[in-house]
Amino acid sequence: MSLRIGITGHTGSLGKEIIKLRLNYKYSFFKGDIRNKNTVLQWLNSENFDAIIHLAAIVPIKTVNKNKKKHTTLTIKAQRILLMLLKQKK
Repeated sequence: MSLRIGITGHTGSLGKEIIKLRLNYKYSFFKGDIRNKNTVLQWLNSENFDAIIHLAAIVPIKTVNKNKKKHTTLTIKAQRILLMLLKQKK
């Protein structure tokens, strides 16, 4: 039986590399606004994940420096939402 892995940020550099590994896992990719609690909850409830790989972020650093508020909102808020919803699912 293969593990069910949820991945945020699968279109980024790290996400693409993980997918290239072609490990014997069943992947489910998050699509949507990672800052939207309802969208994240719907995704989390769509499958019974064995693990979540959270890679959603704004990169490179030049882009981050141009809009620090957007970076902070995406990175910190998204992580808080994801962790809060995972904790509630227990």
